[in-house]
Amino acid sequence: MQTREINPAACEYAAAAFELSCENNSQQKDFEQILAVREILSENSEFQSLLCDPFEKPGRLIESAMRVFEKRISETVMGLLAVLIKNRRMNIIGDIAEEYEKLFDKDRGISRITVTLANAIGDDELEGLKTRFEKACGGEVKLKVLINPSILGGIIIEQDDILIDNSVRSFLAQAAEKVKNRYK
Repeated sequence: MQTREINPAACEYAAAAFELSCENNSQQKDFEQILAVREILSENSEFQSLLCDPFEKPGRLIESAMRVFEKRISETVMGLLAVLIKNRRMNIIGDIAEEYEKLFDKDRGISRITVTLANAIGDDELEGLKTRFEKACGGEVKLKVLINPSILGGIIIEQDDILIDNSVRSFLAQAAEKVKNRYK
């Protein structure tokens, strides 16, 4: 199973931005604005390339960003962009948005669970799975479903630092290891 690693610097930037958002009680608004910035940059690769250009002076790039986003984003989000530009880190804005969302969900008591299945399941089964997780967690759950045929069957559940591997592949590997150790 392949999960994409978040850039560690993105975690730090997201945490700092989220802390400022909490102080200003603007978590939702700032989150929406960070997503909007990410989307604007992904739709305009030339502008994104400019903001990531190592040969341009950071001051000029910050001025460009301020002109583009003027009155569209909060002081907190503009400050985040300015620091990212100054530190030549605009390339991690997507990771920052993802990490900010995790912090925002945690702040609102929303659990994030990823399940890996061998095959896709129907909407009813998916809703039932989500309902069981919500009961177990005692609140709202954001469920991410990954399909990986190599697990053969069963389910792998991930929440924060917890991994529960109830896949057929895992059971077969454990059984093979027991047989191997028995006949040593």
